[in-house]
Amino acid sequence: EGMIGKATPVLAIAGTNGTSVILTWDKVSCMKYYEVYRATNGGTYRLMKRTTSTTVTSTGLKAGKTYSYKVNKKMRCS
Repeated sequence: EGMIGKATPVLAIAGTNGTSVILTWDKVSCMKYYEVYRATNGGTYRLMKRTTSTTVTSTGLKAGKTYSYKVNKKMRCS
């Protein structure tokens, strides 16, 4: 079973079109998968997607709302 590593990948915005945003981060060694979380207007972070990619698109964004993101990595080696 994986564990959350100590270092958190740093997110960057790779593109946006008004209703979606493309997020990217550097690959982390020994990674099993990443969990991407999104919060709206300072609310609770909710799991948006599990992925092995270092890029994810957040869709359905609405004007006037503030979105925050974080990514955790699940490790396969210690």
